[in-house]
Amino acid sequence: MCRFTFVVVALALIALPLRADDKATAGERDMKALQGKWLVTGAFRDGKKLSDDERNKDDASFFLEGLVIEKDNLKLNFKPNDAIDWYFELDTSVTPHVVKFGQQNDKKVLAIYRVEGDKLSLAFTLKEAEDRAKLPAKLETKSGDGVYLFEFEREKKK
Repeated sequence: MCRFTFVVVALALIALPLRADDKATAGERDMKALQGKWLVTGAFRDGKKLSDDERNKDDASFFLEGLVIEKDNLKLNFKPNDAIDWYFELDTSVTPHVVKFGQQNDKKVLAIYRVEGDKLSLAFTLKEAEDRAKLPAKLETKSGDGVYLFEFEREKKK
């Protein structure tokens, strides 16, 4: 029994640093996976997918056409021919993962995200966008929740 307890404790001590490394690796893995040009394939609000016409009539955030990510720089491309250059940082220590973006020394806007291969999803609220407690718990939106959800696909190289 004593030997079994020792083995369990030893394995736990070995696994703890590995978990910390996994989180650091997750951030590096996500940062690498996010690099490139992303095009909006879907925009949702309050549980409803919005058509391009609805997006064009709606508030400015729905004019978003795509993102270009290079290192920790994020360029948001809006219609018509408008762009914002921001910086971002990732927090992969929580689930869902969180991205914080804004000016280089003033990253305040929070969103949750998931990147899987050539697909990226971002969800956020515009109201109280700086409050981590107000972030959506899942990458989804429901009627009346005020959550914005964008789906992107990586632009294919020509």
